[in-house]
Amino acid sequence: MPTDHAPATQPYAPSPALTAALKAWADSVDKEVELRHAARKAVADDLREFRIPVAEMAEHVPWTTATIHGITNEYGVGDLLRSNAPGAADRPKYKPSPALTAALKAWANSVDNEEKLRHAARAAVADDLKASMISNSEMAEAEGIPWTEETIRVIAKEHGVPGGRRRKTRTLRSKLAG
Repeated sequence: MPTDHAPATQPYAPSPALTAALKAWADSVDKEVELRHAARKAVADDLREFRIPVAEMAEHVPWTTATIHGITNEYGVGDLLRSNAPGAADRPKYKPSPALTAALKAWANSVDNEEKLRHAARAAVADDLKASMISNSEMAEAEGIPWTEETIRVIAKEHGVPGGRRRKTRTLRSKLAG
């Protein structure tokens, strides 16, 4: 007796291109975290060496004074010169050390690289959606996909993936009902 059910389909497995793009992005995120910590350590080293006020350091790094205070606590920098301390205006102007400059540059480059690889991973998701003709929810449920169904929907929209990729099966009862 023939049935009206669709044949069982194989569960979706991400393509090698998508898997590679997601791995490259995850590796770049790990590298960015590592380089951010190195930049924070370089800030602490400069604060320890030059004993400058936090506000003066904040002029040279992409963090606020509150974040720099957190860095001093995290790395145990100790007492710093206050900006209103006697003789503070007579000190020479602080210039970041080459180590700090290099650490900040490496971190900024890693942030840019992470952003490019994130966009490449999102494009790979869109390519897989087009090629496999699966729904956003099936993509979001696949192993190794770090985004929710809503984020997958946004990615699909950004990349012009057509909607309605998976046909809904209809039962005999629903066909007879109209």
